[in-house]
Amino acid sequence: MKDEKMNFDSPLSDYIVFENKNYIKKQITINDLFLAQYINCCFVGYDIVVQVLAIENYYGINNYGLDLYKKMYKKVFDYGMLSKKCIETDINFSINKNPLMLATSIFKGESYIMIKILKTKHNRFSYDLTYLKTVFTDEEIELINNKFNAIKSQLSIPYYFIIWPPAISIASKIENELNNYPEKLTFVDSQYIELDESCFKEFLYGVYNVDDVTKDIVDEKYRKMLPACLSNGGEINKKRIMILKFLIDIPDYKMKVYNGNPRSKATMRIKKELRENNKKYINDYFYDIVLHVTDNAEQNKSICKLLTKY
Repeated sequence: MKDEKMNFDSPLSDYIVFENKNYIKKQITINDLFLAQYINCCFVGYDIVVQVLAIENYYGINNYGLDLYKKMYKKVFDYGMLSKKCIETDINFSINKNPLMLATSIFKGESYIMIKILKTKHNRFSYDLTYLKTVFTDEEIELINNKFNAIKSQLSIPYYFIIWPPAISIASKIENELNNYPEKLTFVDSQYIELDESCFKEFLYGVYNVDDVTKDIVDEKYRKMLPACLSNGGEINKKRIMILKFLIDIPDYKMKVYNGNPRSKATMRIKKELRENNKKYINDYFYDIVLHVTDNAEQNKSICKLLTKY
C-alpha cells in the first residue's frame, strides 16, 4: 500500500477510491460535513446557517429566519424544493450543490448524510462574514453568527490523543506541547488506563478497527510495541496508556485516497510534529508507537464507545 500518512494535498490521480468513475456516493457524519466548510481557516458556510434558521421559522421556532432567507436569496423559501436531491462536494468536502440537505439534517438532529463526491478540487462560493456584511445589518449578522456558534458547539466532538506505553514516561511533556500547540485546541479531559497484555492487544486492535489500516500493519505495530514497552521502563503484563481529549477548532479535512473518508489535516500536522519532536526520547522507536490521534468524527465516536469497556 502506498504511504499517504503525511500527504496533505494528494493529486487527483492518487484517489483510487474513484476507480474509473468521476464521482462516488458516500455516507459521512453531519459533524464532519459542516466543519469541512472552511477555506483558509475562514468559515464559508453561512448560507447553511441561514437555511437552518429559515427551516426553524417554517416550523414556528423563530420569527425571522424566512426574512433572512428572502433577503439573502431574493426569493421566498420553498421547503418543498428539497425532494430527494443529493449534496455534491469536491474531494475536500466543500459543498457546491444542494446545501439545504445539510441544513435539514442539522435541524432534524440527524447523525449521517449521503453525499455525492465529485473527483475535483473546487471550493464552494464563499458565504463568509465578509459576504454577510454586504447583505445583512449588524443585528441580523449577530443572529446568524449566534446560530453558527450554536451549531458548531453542537457538532464539535473531542478528538482522542492516545499516548502508547513506550511513550508513557513523556506523556506529560506531550500534553504540555498540545496545550501550547499553534493549532487551536481546547483541552477537554485526560485519563490513564492500565491494561494487562490481553486487554492491551484487544484495545490496540479496537483503536485501529474503524481506520483503514490493514491487519498486517496493526500486527507489526503490536510486535514492535512489546519490546519498546520494556526498553522504555514498562512492565511485561501491565501496559499504561494516557488518553487526552481535545476539541479542534478547524479540523481542515481532506479525503482519504483509499476509502473516501474525511481525514483532518490538523491532526495529520499535529501527529507528524509530535512524533518528530519526541522520537528521540523513545528506545526502539518505530513509527506509530508514540501516539495515535483520531482523524474524524466517526473515529471519535468509535474510540469513545471503545473506552467504555475499560
